[in-house]
Amino acid sequence: MWGSSSPNSRDKRKSPHPQFNPITMVKEKKEMMKRNRELKPIEGGIKWKNKQKRILLIVEEEVLLKTTTTFI
Repeated sequence: MWGSSSPNSRDKRKSPHPQFNPITMVKEKKEMMKRNRELKPIEGGIKWKNKQKRILLIVEEEVLLKTTTTFI
């Protein structure tokens, strides 16, 4: 132990998955979403702790806003 608060994250880094099949990736993503939701819900209804996902969601919202305003 080298002062790490979460030993589980170290184990995951040590043993990467030999093959990436979509079923396990979806399961992992759902687990991550569940864990992140429990940890820290972010304001604005976006509950992702991962910054890239937050940026993607924000960009999608902006694109939707632009497309809806052009049709009005």
